[in-house]
Amino acid sequence: MKTNRGFTLVELMITLVVAAIMLGWGVPSFLTIIENNRIATQANSFIAALALARSEAVSKGATTRVEATGGDWAGGWKVTRVLSGGGTEDLRVFEALTGQTTFTSTQSITALQFTSKGYLDVATGTVYDFVMKSPKCTGNNARKITITAVGRPAIEHVACG
Repeated sequence: MKTNRGFTLVELMITLVVAAIMLGWGVPSFLTIIENNRIATQANSFIAALALARSEAVSKGATTRVEATGGDWAGGWKVTRVLSGGGTEDLRVFEALTGQTTFTSTQSITALQFTSKGYLDVATGTVYDFVMKSPKCTGNNARKITITAVGRPAIEHVACG
């Protein structure tokens, strides 16, 4: 009696076809997960910049700013301290967003300024909204970052539309 060792060509072909179908079905959903995580990471980076600026303003008793690089938030941002002589000192520079991510302020502002008390240097009741999303965004996977006059940011998932 002969014992079977290995696979037949038919078994191998069926296995490859099943694997190709599973990859074709799974890879696009995996790419969506990667894209959503990238947006979340970039939104958290902006929140970290706001926290750094607010913390530096309070701890150093100085005015700090979070500024869009080149006037465009998607091009990155930096945290600066406003010096008493009128100049600024860069505390940290954040890289531009990767991919074709859009990051816009609904009020078209290019800088946020924190006072030495940690508040935004704006009128009471002012609220700034920023929206970050990828071109392939679906469902509620865009991020909306809201900053109130008290200087505290909040982040939420919003519809991509």
